[in-house]
Amino acid sequence: MLEQNWDKWQDTSNKRHGEYGGLPREEVKSKWAEVGRDAAVLGTAMHRTFELFYTEGRVDDGSFAREWEQFMHFTEHVCPVGNVLVSEMRLFSPKHRLCGTADVIAKGSAPGSVIIYDFKRSKHACLENEHAFNEWGYPPCNRITANNHGTYRVQLNLYAAMLEANYGVTVEKMFLVRCHATAVVGCEAEVIEVAPCPEVVAQVLARRERKPAVQGGGARGGVRGGAGGGGGGGKETRRRASCFRRRGSRRRSFGRRCRRRRCGHYLGRRRRPSRYPPCRRRRCRRRLHRCRRARQ
Repeated sequence: MLEQNWDKWQDTSNKRHGEYGGLPREEVKSKWAEVGRDAAVLGTAMHRTFELFYTEGRVDDGSFAREWEQFMHFTEHVCPVGNVLVSEMRLFSPKHRLCGTADVIAKGSAPGSVIIYDFKRSKHACLENEHAFNEWGYPPCNRITANNHGTYRVQLNLYAAMLEANYGVTVEKMFLVRCHATAVVGCEAEVIEVAPCPEVVAQVLARRERKPAVQGGGARGGVRGGAGGGGGGGKETRRRASCFRRRGSRRRSFGRRCRRRRCGHYLGRRRRPSRYPPCRRRRCRRRLHRCRRARQ
């Protein structure tokens, strides 16, 4: 993003990014990192203050006066304390390797239904069409707007999927509750409803589902032990058979894979490969070690 818009931001008349004019790139990056760290610390502290109110009845000590005023309006007019079932609820799905924390789970209008509220201390607006720029997310979120609302929409829908799968409840509605001292005008928190996106959630969960590991033995047991050969030595025999091919009296490896993380690119066959041949994948620059394991 920085390299793409750098020339445009050098114009000091740019209302939004004119402050970056004349600054070196490294200074702009460090400035962004510092702002991100400060925002994360303040957001965590605000969540902790709200959690202590629900669990222990504590009130703010003055560090978040404006946000506390907006939070009090939320507890009085939107979601009373008596309707809150649990706050800061940890959700997880080992099957899909997902976890998260729902800020507030409240009672729904029907029996067995709940409402999810998630607090955000965001400087930028969380509305659906705010800062969209006609951009969309990457698949499977290619029909979700690439802004804060789109990100939080997928997050809350995943929370709803884990709640329904683990506890057997029905998520009636989902809301974002935005509190900020300067970005939110007035003493009322912004409460934004989030629409469900079951198709996107199904695709995300399908991609992240943990596949069961194949044990040694069984129908694909030992290669030398017969077609159904299970039993000892099957795993080692299968490994040797998959790594080498016999041709006369010679053995040669017929598959070398790039050892870079998340790069499953296989090199083509070479007669006399170098010790560390480079990977020919476009974005992979790491040198290769020999890998005798062939693709099955």
